[in-house]
Amino acid sequence: MNILSDKLITAKTSVYIITPILLVLVGFFPVYSVLALVFAMSLWITLAYILKGNAKSVYFIFLISIFQNFVTIILMGPFNISAAYYLQYYKEFFLIILIAYLFLFKSRRMAKFNPIDLISILIIFYLIAVSFWISDGSLFGKMASLRQIIIPFLFYLLGKHIVMGTTDLKKFTNKIIGVGILMVAFGIFEGYIYPTFWQDMKVINFFLARRGEELLTFIFGVPLSFYTHDFQNIVGGPVRRIASFVANPPVLGHVLGFLIVFLLFSRKELNGKKLTILFLSMGLLLTLGKGGLLTVLVGAVFYLLFVIRKPLVTYFLGGVFTIGVIMYLKVVFEHQLSGAKHVAGFTDNIIVALEHPFGAGLGTSGNLSELYNQSATIGSGESFAGLVMGQLGIIGFIFFSLFFIFIMLNLLRIMKSFKSDRFLYTFTGALFSIVCAIFVGGIVTESAISYTSAGIPLFLSSVVINNYKKLKEEVTVR
Repeated sequence: MNILSDKLITAKTSVYIITPILLVLVGFFPVYSVLALVFAMSLWITLAYILKGNAKSVYFIFLISIFQNFVTIILMGPFNISAAYYLQYYKEFFLIILIAYLFLFKSRRMAKFNPIDLISILIIFYLIAVSFWISDGSLFGKMASLRQIIIPFLFYLLGKHIVMGTTDLKKFTNKIIGVGILMVAFGIFEGYIYPTFWQDMKVINFFLARRGEELLTFIFGVPLSFYTHDFQNIVGGPVRRIASFVANPPVLGHVLGFLIVFLLFSRKELNGKKLTILFLSMGLLLTLGKGGLLTVLVGAVFYLLFVIRKPLVTYFLGGVFTIGVIMYLKVVFEHQLSGAKHVAGFTDNIIVALEHPFGAGLGTSGNLSELYNQSATIGSGESFAGLVMGQLGIIGFIFFSLFFIFIMLNLLRIMKSFKSDRFLYTFTGALFSIVCAIFVGGIVTESAISYTSAGIPLFLSSVVINNYKKLKEEVTVR
């Protein structure tokens, strides 16, 4: 009791001493004091979630990826804090530090090695030890490309260290679906209720820092990506797309796409309402994101095959879908719509990869290369698979493809073993569909595989694959 009293007296004394000092600092340096307080709180939150090392840490990662751009835009716009631009690197910093912490202090799961682990480690090693050094691009450009390509492999490795049961998976999925509803609501607000929101928030400051004045294209006070010209012949002008907190319509479309697929497969098990699917679907349509729509279409086809179990209908619709894609590509090339650049981003880099079997190095292909490494760029952008081929060569692309193929094969095998458990069966089927859509979408768009659009599905796939025995035991007990 005396020890406790002594501690309380010491704590009170500390407060009495520190409080006047803080008041003086705030009085003379209010701005710096606030910034220091925000920095201290941010550091404390970061360390707290890293040390948790569980599903809450990954949910925090998801929240960062959704709200980071929004917070940065607000700080750089109304508050005119140009240094806030560097907050965009926070999410990668947090992910890498979290993985390093888990690897150093909770690395027991790495003992269970599988082909996907090997491919992930080989690609990361090749990126850092070889591709980084053979490139003639700028240091910043190479770092930007490294951040981009390494993301799917880091999220998979993160999943190896996070233990989640059936209840955890349900809670986690419900939480991110809740964020999806909020994203659509804000998207409608900034796109239609308050259409000058981004202009008033001086969004130009953020994108000027990201792209530079020479490469920045704005329309009606917002980035060009906030509009699509695909329907110009029908409506007579560009059509606005909602961007929500991520300030990126294509990425928003991908996120809403995989959330819709989760609900489509496991709505009853997740206690989801049909209205939720309709609301998220409306949000997806308002993004006019072809990648997100592709995710939902692929999910719908596999939903018929795995859940409804109508193989003939599935094959018929799959055929119709294939014909539709061919017809769409025909229209794209005839009218030179935006999709033509996406296809060229893949085909052009095939030639680059043939000329450089081991790749031309980091920062030589893709949108980021065109942005930061114009003197070194030799491959087109708009295709993630294309930039992988251009920078890592044919061999790198083969390993990249095997990474996704092995994940899908493992998910398919696990799904079949979960037939007696409705949620795990449908959830694994949804993951298989989403990963398949990510891989296919990555061929024709860079936004299909990014921190925000693909990180969580790849993480959850890794969790299911590496927690298979635990999940199977839960099914046996039930």
